[in-house]
Amino acid sequence: MTIKDILEDGDSITATVEEGADDIWFFYAEAGDVVTISVAPSGGSEDMYLALYNNDVDPDLPLIEVDSMSFGATEEIVMRKFLRMVFT
Repeated sequence: MTIKDILEDGDSITATVEEGADDIWFFYAEAGDVVTISVAPSGGSEDMYLALYNNDVDPDLPLIEVDSMSFGATEEIVMRKFLRMVFT
């Protein structure tokens, strides 16, 4: 597991996750914030997994999970309704 960064308002990043790696990004969101996350498997891999966790509710229970994405497809997750949440 690798903690990559703490993202701030307005940040936009592009990153590659190595096969078998668990990369963690932190960000903070408040009511009214919009967060867009786009992920796409590459290199023929179909075994990609994305989970968002909320430390304020239950850090062990994923809020959103996306599993087994198809090669070449892009999953986009747009989150618009936040209470006070810190996602990891």
